[in-house]
Parts: sequence; C-alpha cells; structure tokens
Amino acid sequence: MQGDVNEEDLLSLGLGMGRTHHVERSKKRKRIDQPFSEKTYVKLLQARDRMLSLGCSKSRTCFSDLQLVRLLLECATATDGNDNRSAVDSLLQLYFSAAIGGEPIQRVAAYFADGLAARLLASQSSPLFSSITAVIPPEEEFSAFTSFYCAHPLYHHHRCLRGGGALNGGCLHVVDFDVSYGFQWPSLIQSLSDKVTTNNPISLCITGFGRSAAELSETEKRLSSFAGECRNLCSSSRAE
Repeated sequence: MQGDVNEEDLLSLGLGMGRTHHVERSKKRKRIDQPFSEKTYVKLLQARDRMLSLGCSKSRTCFSDLQLVRLLLECATATDGNDNRSAVDSLLQLYFSAAIGGEPIQRVAAYFADGLAARLLASQSSPLFSSITAVIPPEEEFSAFTSFYCAHPLYHHHRCLRGGGALNGGCLHVVDFDVSYGFQWPSLIQSLSDKVTTNNPISLCITGFGRSAAELSETEKRLSSFAGECRNLCSSSRAE
C-alpha cells in the first residue's frame, strides 16, 4: 500500500501466492483389458439414465453406507489398475445404488461414479466421457463458485476462530492448498478487523496455492482490494 500507516492500522495482512507443483509418474502402466464394446457403453448409459430418472427419490437398493463406500473404493482401485472388467462391474452397481437426490452418501456415490466413469473411459471414444468432461467456460465456473460459497455452511467456518486460542498469540498464518477464488477468506478478514484494538493487534498471513498463476494473481488482487476497505487494516501482499 502507498502512504504512511498510522497507529490505528493494527491488523496486517500478508498474501503469499505459490503454484501447485505436479509430479509426473516415471512409469506408465500397461492396459490389461481390451477396449470397451458398444454393448458395454449401452449398459453404462442405461444404468446412468436409470439413476438420473430417480430424481429426488432414494435408490431402490438397500446398500448400507459402508457398502457404497466399499464399492467406490473397489471401482477406483480397478480403474487405477486398468482392470476394465472389474471397474465396469463396480460402476454398474454404483449407478444402480446411487441417487442424485437420495441420502447424502447416495448423492456422493452418484457424483463419484460419474468421475470414475470419465476416468475409465478417458482413452475411449465415449459419448459419456465427452458429456461428463465438457469444458466449462471460466465465467460460468466463477459464477458457480460464487453461488456455492454463499450457500455453503463452510462459508462461515471462520466463526470457529472467534474468541479462540488461535488468536491469543496475535498472529495467524493460513495456508490454503486450494485457494481458488479466495471467497472463503473475506469474512475472516472482516472478523479480525472488527476485533483489533490498541492492546490486541493481530497479524494475518494467507498463503495460497492454486491451479494457475493467472488465477492466483486475480485472487490476490481480490483479497487485497477487500482488505483495503476494512478499518484498522494495513494490507501488504507478495507473490511467489
């Protein structure tokens, strides 16, 4: 920030942005199964359509939560090991047991089943893979994140820190390994700004990791701009 900082600027904010590092695998596994037949595609599509047709209804099966989790793990293991036959068998059971509008574990199973199907069919010319992995425009993704953080209860997770021991030392360093658009932090910044007094200065540092340098730069600007509007706040930022 420019200009002199007066004594009322008791809360300092440091933003450290770093890229996420990806480690490439040194060895590639060989495929142990043949490409899927048209019959296999049809089975998966029909099973998925049946799941979607349930809407807000519960699944017709009575699998326990533990059984659904076990099915997900079995499917993920088979997919990772290129065991196509076992993976397809697990997927068919998942699509029959999951429900988009069912119990929480059934909804989780439904979305993870789609993700596993996309991974399994990634090397195939599959219409299911194309529909699941369609590229989402950046503006639509940004709008979706905005709605998500406004509606999700974890949007207000900073309340757990209010009056807690985390602030007794006067310094709080947050490391966010998926900072994304940074929507989860303005409420914490505002809360800390309201708590600052002459006898209780607070220092906040947020270090964020993300998918790209461009996204991190925009997030840094967004948080710095918000911090600049808070009272008793001395805002500084750095990029790594």
